[in-house]
Amino acid sequence: MMKSKIFALYKMIFGTLHKDMWEPAHLLKQHFNCSKVKPRVRLMKQQLNPHSRGARLTCLATGFYPRHINMTLLKDGQGMPEHLFTVDDLLPNADGTYQMRKIVEISEEELQQKHNYTCTATHLSRENKMDVYWEMLLTDDQPGPNITVIITSILFLCV
Repeated sequence: MMKSKIFALYKMIFGTLHKDMWEPAHLLKQHFNCSKVKPRVRLMKQQLNPHSRGARLTCLATGFYPRHINMTLLKDGQGMPEHLFTVDDLLPNADGTYQMRKIVEISEEELQQKHNYTCTATHLSRENKMDVYWEMLLTDDQPGPNITVIITSILFLCV
């Protein structure tokens, strides 16, 4: 009842939106039956560009509520200087939760040293911090399994 009144008021002020696209944060308690939503945390690697062997590591926390979160990137268990990071603003998701990302660029030389990286997130919805690890196991110039061969093998076994 309350949700439909709020949606009608929102529609009147801002225009028509698809109903599923608008879930205000203050309704999360009713919608999820709780006042805190745990973040999903990922650590992703992207190649900087085709001509570089450097990489960009992105620590992404998404789907959390309330909005306050502490994220840190560690290299071999040690904190990295803040000036190395690109930090995106805290952004709202369509469902009333939030997302945030921290990005660090890693040189080819650092990649060859095979450091271990950890994304750590601390949020009110969790009693403990959440750690996501990324280990440099193989560089592009070292032999490794070919993903095409692996996928083909799996498909062959399924048939």
